[in-house]
Amino acid sequence: MGNELALAYKAPTVGDSWRSFKSHLGTFALLYLTSVVLFLIAYVISLVCNLVIPAIGDYSEGSIYFATILGWILSSPFSILNNLFGVLLIAIVPIYYSTGEVVSFKQLLNILKSRFWRYILAGAFWSIAVLLGYLFCIVPGIILALITPVYVQKIFTTNLTVLESFKNSWSSVFNSGKAGGFFGVSILVGLVTGICTILTCGIGGLIFVPMAYFYVFNYASHVGVIKYSNN
Repeated sequence: MGNELALAYKAPTVGDSWRSFKSHLGTFALLYLTSVVLFLIAYVISLVCNLVIPAIGDYSEGSIYFATILGWILSSPFSILNNLFGVLLIAIVPIYYSTGEVVSFKQLLNILKSRFWRYILAGAFWSIAVLLGYLFCIVPGIILALITPVYVQKIFTTNLTVLESFKNSWSSVFNSGKAGGFFGVSILVGLVTGICTILTCGIGGLIFVPMAYFYVFNYASHVGVIKYSNN
């Protein structure tokens, strides 16, 4: 495991982040395409329900309400899948650093199918935790959002349960003695990524956001916040 982990634990550079992204260009492209297709399917289902059903029901209040509910129910599975593929955009990075091998789109699909309900549960749990964090003084929610990469690493590269992954993510950051640096780098990288994305009319985000993931994960591994093991 030494050679592949050397890739994760070396000091991060923008050049390395770019090269890591470039080596996964095909995988990211297919993930983007899949997300767009899933979004369009969900949108079309919702649109058809909201156009057809009210027309059949003479645009009564009941028919409009029913159309909205039915559209939401029928489109939800595709929206949930879309969210999962969004998480895979992040998960590529820790999987890559844990193996040292380029992660293919097919490999990601196999990973998703192998523990599908684990990822559904993990996503729902984290979303609720972050939401509650924002409701209670906002700051806890911001902290949890910044810890997200660590949580994703635990979920996708270890055998820890969802609750254990949550606890371990928190302790990995705050017991490392590098929490301040990790948060600082994450915020700085996020700001730079946001500015670059805005300056490129959003299109650059397709490149800058994945590069940011590679950089932050690499930094977290380098300073000891993230460790690649099953413990």
